[in-house]
This record gives sequence, C-alpha cells and structure tokens, in this order.
Amino acid sequence: MKEIKVSKNAIDHPEPGEYAGKEEVSIIAVQRTYKTRPYYATPIYNNDLNDHVFGLVKVPEEVKRKCSFKIEKNINYLVENGQKLTLYKDEKGAYIVNRDFLLYNMFLTLPEIANSKDEVRKGTTLFYLHNAEQIAIDTVAKYKLVGKATFLLGESTIKDWSDMLYFLNMNPFNYSANIIEGKVYQTANDEPEKVIEFFEKRSQSDQVVFVNKLLANGLITKDRNGYIMYDKVSIGHDAISATHFLYDKQNDKIFSALKGSLDAKEGIKN
Repeated sequence: MKEIKVSKNAIDHPEPGEYAGKEEVSIIAVQRTYKTRPYYATPIYNNDLNDHVFGLVKVPEEVKRKCSFKIEKNINYLVENGQKLTLYKDEKGAYIVNRDFLLYNMFLTLPEIANSKDEVRKGTTLFYLHNAEQIAIDTVAKYKLVGKATFLLGESTIKDWSDMLYFLNMNPFNYSANIIEGKVYQTANDEPEKVIEFFEKRSQSDQVVFVNKLLANGLITKDRNGYIMYDKVSIGHDAISATHFLYDKQNDKIFSALKGSLDAKEGIKN
C-alpha cells in the first residue's frame, strides 16, 4: 500500500466546506452466501504494539481521540454487500479521520476482504473493496507511464531494444527483429516502469546488460545455488550485485578479461 497523508483533524460528519474532495468505497460480496446476508468482521489486534493493525496508515492517538468512533478490541463490525464508505480529504489531499476512514483502514488488513477485485482469492475472499476514485487515479497514472515508455521506445533503435531484452534477462539472439519489437512494446504496456528505468538510468542499465550478456554467452555462469561465478570466483548473487563486483576498480583485471572475451564473441556473431 502506497504512503498516504492523514489530516490532523477528525470530523465525524464533514460538511461542505470542511473537505476538499472525497472517495466513495463500495463493499462487494464475492461469495453468494453474503450477497444477501451480513458478515461480522473482527479487527486484527497486535498485542506487542497494544493497538489494532491498519492497512493504510497508523492514525496518531491524538487524532483518534478527536473522533467519536473507535475501533474496539474483540468487537465485530458489520460488513454488507453494497455497503458504502465515504472517505473525505482536506485541501492538502490528506484523509480526514472519521468512522468510514477507520473502518476502511481496518478492512484493508483483513484476509476475508480483498483490497480490490484484482486481489480476490477464490475460496478465501468474502468481499472486496471497490474504490472507484482511486482506480481512476491509478488507471490514468498507468496510461501516462505507458505513454512515456512508448515514446522512449519510438525514439530508440533496435540496438537499444536488443539491450533492453538483455536488461530484462532475455537473449535477443533467440528472436527475430519483429519479435524483439513486439516484446519491448509489450513490456511498455505491461510494465512501463521497467522501460522507463532502462532509459532514464542508462548507465546502470548498461551494467546489467553487460552482466546478462556475459551469462548468455557462457563467459560467467550460475552455480546450483544461483550465485554468479567467474571460474571459481563468486561475483554476486544476482545481476545487480555482479555489477558492483565487476565495476569495482579493484576487479579491473577480471572486468577487462571478460569485456575482451565478450567483444570477441559479439564480433563473431555480428
């Protein structure tokens, strides 16, 4: 769950002018049994912290004291299909603490209530939370990332795309040019953050590309425990840690030997 802001104010029933925005959260029953009958949910209590476990954020005690509604220990709370919770925000975008916010915050931690439809687990989920406002915000943000990733790909070359496949731990020599193009654009659609990271942190990306090229060409290998080996020397437990080893000046001799071997192999391939 991403970090959120909580107002220092607690208002049980905010009136227009006391809030700047709001979100409507619907509770949707998954299992037929609870389409027409209520369920009583028990909040999770952490005895070590002497407090309930919340999903969004721990609400400061001084704020909770301002709210007439309390989440009590060993008390069950009604959950019904079609139930709605209204979350209010102040002018700074912080959530105003009230009954619905505290319930929503508590429901997010319960295994029988999924945080969204995408997180429903067959057999264990009884309800899911549908926050239309947040879904819209997340969808727009995703589209913007996809647009940015697609733009970056449009400004790049097939050499960049091949390197990107190495960055994604795929060997471009296993694919035709058309398939390579399809894979990078599919990544832009499914995981745009990875495409953006590849281009915006290109120096670090190229280091990962180098390590994965070495692996693809058999110049370094992985042992049965997954550690990356150069001869009998362990150079890292993954590509990132291997870059730290290879780009350390103390290991220039190993780096130079591997780079020379890779250049020779790539020269033969090209």
